[in-house]
Amino acid sequence: MPSEIEVPCKHCGAVFRVRKFKSIARDKDSLSCTECGNELMSWNGGVMYLEPKLISGATKKPQ
Repeated sequence: MPSEIEVPCKHCGAVFRVRKFKSIARDKDSLSCTECGNELMSWNGGVMYLEPKLISGATKKPQ
């Protein structure tokens, strides 16, 4: 069963709710912020983070 975590973008301040899935296979991937395009998070292991949902828009002006 997936769990949900909140992940803020370090660049623009947008906040996303992301579903965390345990996986028997190793997964290496990343998610990008839909507000500014910067990398939101990356992982390399027996877990996947999917379905990012914007819950709070950017609070900082991207530079």
